[in-house]
Amino acid sequence: MGNFCFKIKEQPAAFTKPEKAIIPAFTIATAFIWKDVILDVIEMFVPQGKDIYYKLLAATLSTLLIVVIVFIILQTESTAENYFDKIKNKNKKI
Repeated sequence: MGNFCFKIKEQPAAFTKPEKAIIPAFTIATAFIWKDVILDVIEMFVPQGKDIYYKLLAATLSTLLIVVIVFIILQTESTAENYFDKIKNKNKKI
């Protein structure tokens, strides 16, 4: 039988630095709190039996909102990186 050597992959940054795991943890906790609030508001204002449509609408709208926010954040981050790269390149030429 031959010898097998397995290469150990590096762990993702979220597992190597505890402080990076705090933000996703708070995000999940906040999402659960907002879920309860949204469901309570729907139950307060919507007649019994029609709540499934409003829950679906709330889920769809919140998903679209999150996608737009993430897109804006990624575009802003990309723009900022390009800006800082230009500044870095100007400083190297000087």
